[in-house]
Amino acid sequence: MFAIKAKEKINSSKYADTMLNSLMNTPDGIDTLKIITNYVAKTSSKKSELRTIDEKIFENSKLIKNYLKKAIDYMIEVALESEKTYSTGELAKYFGVSITAINKWVKEGRFADVERSEKNKQLRISENTLWKSNKGELIPIREIVEIYGEDIEISKNEEIIYIMEDIKFFEKKYGGIFKETLEHKENKSSVEEADAREWLYLVKKIKQ
Repeated sequence: MFAIKAKEKINSSKYADTMLNSLMNTPDGIDTLKIITNYVAKTSSKKSELRTIDEKIFENSKLIKNYLKKAIDYMIEVALESEKTYSTGELAKYFGVSITAINKWVKEGRFADVERSEKNKQLRISENTLWKSNKGELIPIREIVEIYGEDIEISKNEEIIYIMEDIKFFEKKYGGIFKETLEHKENKSSVEEADAREWLYLVKKIKQ
């Protein structure tokens, strides 16, 4: 993934009109625009006007250009956002299922382009990842999280269970509790640094 600079954002926005004009002048270009439109409609928030799209807009050049300009602006903004990631324990909470179920979905390919690279490395799944529902719908993880925040309440006991699952993962991986392993280890690898930050967060969270 690349870091996008402010200058690159401005240049991309300026070039959008040129790109749209070029694509709209050929049948293949229109097909490409339909793919872009479909992707944006599926991945943007449910509350976004970008979700309400009708193929009839392709019959009106002004409508399609207006929509796609907004779509490209949306893509630029998403590219600039810092990406949130979630552990399997956190996702279990948001989906209302067990961590075992989340791991099973990973194996089944229910999370687009997500797979475990190392057996003992904790999996982190991006908020932009698409999850495939039982009905075949592709839903962004961030949308599941939004729904959870609006409609689902979780008890303190349930939250503790999810946190302890993640803590146990780290204790098994490093062979002991945090203060006896990573807390005082020098010259940590980048993976160990990331694990230490998350582990410390979990330890503090469980004490609250």
